[in-house]
Amino acid sequence: MIISITGTPGTGKTAVSKELARLLKKKTGRAFGILHLNREILRRRLWSSVDEKRKSKNVDMRKLERFVSGEAEKNENLIIESHLAHYFKADIVFVLRTGIKELRRRMEKRGWEKAKIEENLEAERLNQVLGEAWDIHGRKKCIEIDTTGKTAFKAAKRIANLAGFV
Repeated sequence: MIISITGTPGTGKTAVSKELARLLKKKTGRAFGILHLNREILRRRLWSSVDEKRKSKNVDMRKLERFVSGEAEKNENLIIESHLAHYFKADIVFVLRTGIKELRRRMEKRGWEKAKIEENLEAERLNQVLGEAWDIHGRKKCIEIDTTGKTAFKAAKRIANLAGFV
């Protein structure tokens, strides 16, 4: 099974995916690999240029697609985690959402510049990731998970339950 964990930056994707993998191993006895796309993009240089204004890399989606497809072929059970995870084939897609005030605090704690914070908050307000996920996978395959005020474990438990593992 391929599970996609996506959402605006700062919604808890990395922490939730780690907890989910642990929980699924405990509940099912099956190991789920985690594909942290943002780490792999940097590690494998899966980007085409640098956006100096945003201080970020512009991802080469063709290279990333080839990499994700290869990893999915090697792993029967996989959690794909990133704000880009919804662009790839998955059996079920979980879109993490967080209230604007809490999301702002998380981004400020990371030391992000004001413009980057505002851009990401606007994406959350406009349901950008959710809309993209719906367009790609259809509404029935996409489930919103509110992480506002929740621990990663609690969010992962909710995901495992909704995915039919608990």
